[in-house]
Amino acid sequence: MRITEFIWVFGIFYAMVNVGASVGPVVMGRLRAISWNNAFLAGVVAVGLMLLITIIFYKEPERKTEGTTLKYKFKEKVNFYLQFQTIKFIFI
Repeated sequence: MRITEFIWVFGIFYAMVNVGASVGPVVMGRLRAISWNNAFLAGVVAVGLMLLITIIFYKEPERKTEGTTLKYKFKEKVNFYLQFQTIKFIFI
């Protein structure tokens, strides 16, 4: 994916996030006035529709394999979390 397509796709994504954040509470508020079941059912339908669209249209990008083992990756994670700066950041 070229950078212009990438920017265009994220522009659409964030526009839809803002539309959903603006319209969602109004729609759900009106459905809640009728019945809570209707509000939750509308949420389930919306999430199911988004999942279906994602399954149909999303294509996983090609990735390069790193050639490292899972054991090495876990060892990296343990070493990172045992560093003093990380422990200090987590607990303070």
